[in-house]
Amino acid sequence: MTDEAFERRATARRAGRTRLAKDRKNRKITGVAAGMANYFGLDPTVVRIGWVVAAIFTNFAAVIPYLILTAVLKNEEDLEDDDDPILRITDD
Repeated sequence: MTDEAFERRATARRAGRTRLAKDRKNRKITGVAAGMANYFGLDPTVVRIGWVVAAIFTNFAAVIPYLILTAVLKNEEDLEDDDDPILRITDD
């Protein structure tokens, strides 16, 4: 990982973006690639090119996981208000 990518990932962690989510602010289509880039600390253009290359080499079968991620992932803005973890352990 380059220093710039490492810094982007560290900034994302400091900002609380530790969960994979769609980035609607930097989106081109649905925000999945931008969200993945934020999560992994990569440049969004690299992730977008990766999706296009994967779609070409898999005869567009890579479109199916992209569409699933579009439907499943929450928007980044929605996660800012969501402090509820998946599993909450409490003492009763």
